[in-house]
Amino acid sequence: MATMRISSYLSGLEIFEVAARMESFKLAAEELFLSPSAVSQAIRKLEEDLNVELFSRQGRALALTADGRLLLNGVEKGLREIRDSIRGVTAADERLVRIYSSPTFCSKIINPVLQNYMKATEESVSFAVISEYIPNTERFREFDIAVLYGESFMEKKGVERLGINRLMPYCAPLLANKIRSPRDVLKYPLIFNDNQEVDWADWFRANGVDDFNFRNAIHFNSGIQAIQSAKEGMGFYVECERIVQHEIETGLLVSPFQGKAEPVLRHLYSMYVAKNKAKHKTVQELVAVIEAAYGQLAA
Repeated sequence: MATMRISSYLSGLEIFEVAARMESFKLAAEELFLSPSAVSQAIRKLEEDLNVELFSRQGRALALTADGRLLLNGVEKGLREIRDSIRGVTAADERLVRIYSSPTFCSKIINPVLQNYMKATEESVSFAVISEYIPNTERFREFDIAVLYGESFMEKKGVERLGINRLMPYCAPLLANKIRSPRDVLKYPLIFNDNQEVDWADWFRANGVDDFNFRNAIHFNSGIQAIQSAKEGMGFYVECERIVQHEIETGLLVSPFQGKAEPVLRHLYSMYVAKNKAKHKTVQELVAVIEAAYGQLAA
């Protein structure tokens, strides 16, 4: 039997994998630097070539069909192995360390760690840092070090939990003076990060407030925006103590409930280190520094 030639499918399969992961042609187009119509055409051509329907389309909603799920399982594994192989033959530059983390962790933890490391080291080393929110996929294995946000990653092979997070409400100092009890914050705008796994409902329940009503809310899709909003006095925001340590130390944010209310305690961050780089001197040093820096208040 002749070997199937897949060269004509490769581009379409890569586009298919991103579209399936993002569940959106528009988001896939942004990640691939293509137009949404180009993504849609590539998927349509792949479906015609394979003579199957890969997505069911209901208005703007996008969902994999049974054939689509079957194809995705193999494509994800195949592309991962291809990328691993390419990295293996292009790994001559051992000085390059690839790092992934969520935007908030990158800004608050990774960036200061790298800044201090670069000042202290005499080694010649380069870093490639990717900061984005990714859903529960295996893409993090493309990096030498990946700091992952969310409980869904913690049971994956090769992933180790970082410290327990201590989450409390924070606000600008002027607002803190007006707060006496957990229920008082309901009089002010509550700031949400819609990509956060712990929010106001968790904190209110931890403090015995069950009949809360979010009448005034400000929603963001990143912790950086939410933190900045809280610093500017727009309202109250629940965040990990370690993440806002700099703002606490400089007096830009305070918690009106220190010693007066219960924090939410939750494992939220974990770390993956690629096996082929686990003994790399720079990687070992960075992992130790990240663990120490994050663990100062997280443990």
